[in-house]
Amino acid sequence: MVRVTFSVEVNGRVSRCRVGRSSGIPELDTLTCNLIEQRFRFRPSTDPVGRAIADEVEYEHEWTVNRR
Repeated sequence: MVRVTFSVEVNGRVSRCRVGRSSGIPELDTLTCNLIEQRFRFRPSTDPVGRAIADEVEYEHEWTVNRR
């Protein structure tokens, strides 16, 4: 399990991903942030008059290992 925090920019893209709770495997933590920044897209938050604004998101991702 990796807990990360990242910014959702006004264009819906992710930036500034950082690990809040490590999985205990640094390479997996780095991979998690890299994939989030490359692949995640959001509808941005809006201010009271409907303009897109940047926002912070907390997210937990659970990795599993399939052993065959």
